[in-house]
Amino acid sequence: MVTFPTVPGPQNSRLGSILEVKQPDADAVLARLRQFGPAPTQQNGPKPSEIRVRVFNGSGQSGQAAKTGTELQQQGFVTAGVGNQPRVTATQVHYRPGSLDKARVVQSYLGGVGKLVEDKAIVQADVAVILGQDFKGVTPPPNATAPDTAAAAPSAPAAPAPSTAAGGKGKAPAPRPDPTQC
Repeated sequence: MVTFPTVPGPQNSRLGSILEVKQPDADAVLARLRQFGPAPTQQNGPKPSEIRVRVFNGSGQSGQAAKTGTELQQQGFVTAGVGNQPRVTATQVHYRPGSLDKARVVQSYLGGVGKLVEDKAIVQADVAVILGQDFKGVTPPPNATAPDTAAAAPSAPAAPAPSTAAGGKGKAPAPRPDPTQC
């Protein structure tokens, strides 16, 4: 139930008391009513930080996979690399067997495009997105929660700080390779 916020207004001899809209509280109620539908609920399925996504460019636009991978990472997804594919008209969301729920979460961030395709060949990610010519950009769904900034960071371990102890050369050892990156 929604209650519209009002305050007492002037008196009218024919109508009696007149209620006036209480601002700015009324704006929030009006915005909610304009959404037409139930109140947004929490996102269904796994969190983006629990989903490894690989992005392939099949759109023909140079750099689209890298840009989309970065945007998905900023939304909390774990990126598992980018690459190119032959040009496709329609965006496809390929998923490992048993990862349909993860694929649906990824699909919800693709601006309404993306055909779901089960794919047994996926091994280094949960979901592989092939961007088609219909892809416009990453758009968080209305029920998306704010990304977990710790999860949005690359999953490679941090390199230790350079040594400043006597005898140290000030160089940190090279970080270990990330097994989720191609």
